[in-house]
Amino acid sequence: MNLQFTFRGRTRNRDGLLRAIQRIARRDGDQIGAWKDGMRLVLCPLGYLDMTWERESGLFGQWQIKGGCDTTPAGPGFHKAVADLVTELAKRDLKDVQVDDPTGYWEDRDFQRLVREHYDPWLEGELRGVLSKLEQSPESVPLFWGEEGYLPREVPETVYTPMGRFSKGWLQERLDGGRTRELAQRIFLWPNAAKDALYHRNGAMKRMWQDCCFAPSDRHYSDEQVNGFVLNWLEQAAKMDPSLPLPVSAYRELCIMDGRAFSVPEEAPELEEEYVPGYHKEELLQSYETLWIPLPGVYRYEWSDDGKGNAGCIWLDEDGGGPIWRVSAYRSQDGAAEWNADFSELRDVETMELGDKGKARWGWKEIPNKAEPGEPLSQLLGEVAAGDVLYVITVTFSDEQEEVYDRLRRMKIMPKAE
Repeated sequence: MNLQFTFRGRTRNRDGLLRAIQRIARRDGDQIGAWKDGMRLVLCPLGYLDMTWERESGLFGQWQIKGGCDTTPAGPGFHKAVADLVTELAKRDLKDVQVDDPTGYWEDRDFQRLVREHYDPWLEGELRGVLSKLEQSPESVPLFWGEEGYLPREVPETVYTPMGRFSKGWLQERLDGGRTRELAQRIFLWPNAAKDALYHRNGAMKRMWQDCCFAPSDRHYSDEQVNGFVLNWLEQAAKMDPSLPLPVSAYRELCIMDGRAFSVPEEAPELEEEYVPGYHKEELLQSYETLWIPLPGVYRYEWSDDGKGNAGCIWLDEDGGGPIWRVSAYRSQDGAAEWNADFSELRDVETMELGDKGKARWGWKEIPNKAEPGEPLSQLLGEVAAGDVLYVITVTFSDEQEEVYDRLRRMKIMPKAE
């Protein structure tokens, strides 16, 4: 069971409270997302606090404020930060505060006890659980994955997390040796009380492993943002503690991608890792709802909406060319989905059963290449009927037919990632 922190309170001045939260976020470098009746305050790359508000009835009704979050797997530092935030709000416009904190930290503010009695035992229990799964099957196991959009390449007898991939043997050795603190410092993003060097290194590790494509920053603004975040946080970690091991090799690789001069010395201690950082460096299982297609991790994902009620997703490699994949989904109102496109003019049509979960078919045809009339261009049309959903796939390519067909033959229908 995850460790949680929830609170509720009241205020007469909702807008004043929200402005206070905005000031705190700017001060601490946090991010805010808002909607009509609530907001999300992102305190670290693995930890956010959701808040909602509702007006009480009556002429003198106040605003009821509620908030809460899982403080795992971000770590005990995140738990402390949430408690500190609620404490600060209680000194301003938030009154009648009631907190539910099963760890007892809200009452005693004993951080060492929080770590010793709750976070370290919790992490050990979670790790022993995934190692038990690896005893039953060598297939890799997710831990605190969170990412719904993709699954990384399969590596047997490993555990993949937002902070990196770890082998069964590496984890077992440290658990058996009582080295829980070492594990906590690698797997919790915020293991200590402060936003110290370890916090900045681990925040960079999360973005490097789970989000970074290791693509040039000028490819797209998303690459520029992720690359800049990782490099800034690693450089901050090196300034705060020059003795802290860092992923120096990966840092220097990203500096080249970003066109940035090296700031972390080459002789800085290298963080020893069993696997090279960056899930996106390899093939990923990319998800559109329950349809999963193996695609290069460097491909950039974007949502496509034509403004006419039709939406879907696109995967493309703007830098190196290659096939452009588009997927849309349509839900049947009459039970099971069925194929409905005209395939009579398509070449090399193939069909495939997806177990008892659905069926697929695809074929291709030549299309005009307006950009380069002298270069042949092809487009594949595919359909996947799974339950009451029809997925429509189009792939535009030049001479990569075998690659495209190979990826389609390996696609799957399965639930969203946990």
